[in-house]
Amino acid sequence: MVIFIKKIILFLVPLGLVFIFPSLIIFYGNEYFSSREIVRLQTVYPQSLFGFAYNSESFFQYKKYLVEVKKPEVIALGTSKVMQIRKEFFNDKTVFINAGGAGTTLTEMFLFLDSLPKDNSIKLILLGIDKEVFDSPMPIKENIYERNLSFRLVDILSTMSRRIYLDYFNGKYKISDLINKSNKKHDIGLSAILHQDGFRTDGSYQYGSAKKNEVRLDYVRLEIKRKVNLIVQGNNMDDKKDNLGKNMIMLGNILKIAKEKGIIIIGFTSPHPSDVYKALNEKSDETKIFSANIRNIFAGNNSDFFDLGDIKLFDGKNTEFVDAVHGTDLMYLKMFMYMAERSKSIRNYVDIDKLNFFLKESTGDFLSF
Repeated sequence: MVIFIKKIILFLVPLGLVFIFPSLIIFYGNEYFSSREIVRLQTVYPQSLFGFAYNSESFFQYKKYLVEVKKPEVIALGTSKVMQIRKEFFNDKTVFINAGGAGTTLTEMFLFLDSLPKDNSIKLILLGIDKEVFDSPMPIKENIYERNLSFRLVDILSTMSRRIYLDYFNGKYKISDLINKSNKKHDIGLSAILHQDGFRTDGSYQYGSAKKNEVRLDYVRLEIKRKVNLIVQGNNMDDKKDNLGKNMIMLGNILKIAKEKGIIIIGFTSPHPSDVYKALNEKSDETKIFSANIRNIFAGNNSDFFDLGDIKLFDGKNTEFVDAVHGTDLMYLKMFMYMAERSKSIRNYVDIDKLNFFLKESTGDFLSF
């Protein structure tokens, strides 16, 4: 028996050595932090960013804690497409948190609202509800809640060790850079530390690497072309209809629970690159029908809804995208101003003169702050 145990130990030692390097990357990259630790650190250091590269935990819990701690009057809720709405878009007295990423499906949005106490501070929600959200199945509830440290580490090391080695040997980062920057700054996650990609303390997302990428526009053009081809071929997400009916009912539940908690909801669809928007509308009338149905649901609940798929509505440009899906913060400023000028509910929290100043001062495809 003793001999057998020794053989097992000898067998496991080299296997354990394989995980030493990934463990160092996880440690110096702060990839093991819990959502509570992230929110606490960002509260102490307001300039810190949070952006994991290898930790695949849901953003639901992180955004939930942000709302609990910051007690905002206004939040944005939805997929990653709403993450570019920033606290600077609102007047100085308004506390805003971007909960984008906590609502990748309508079920998650409902659970997020349902978790709010009746005496919560939120008065207004900007709800991003693109068609792919309505085509998505309902998630398993447990998937959105954070696991304890041991489970997170085991998951990272078991599923990401190979990728960590590949990224390192492909020159995507240097250990010396990671250690030096990790020791000097308070950013959380390898993407935030090395590339300045991550969530700001208001929950909005900073595309640091895209902003510095000299060939970003070439990449965007290629991604738009690919997206258009998928639409033409009929293989994109917009063709999935199985879950549409259930999610329409879920939207009604979201509006109902918000009303019960005294929260006004403003719905909007996110912008598309002009070629993508054209392809969607040329393929069928489905997008227009979808928008009309959503508008009717919101109107029935005395709420505003904005279909912002066409960037021409607010003078958006194809160059103001970081890929075929996500716009820059400059584009979202334009989009936000378009809504604010047409919605009294939003305008109550906005200084239009300040937004016009931001727009006038911008010189590229991103805001300068």
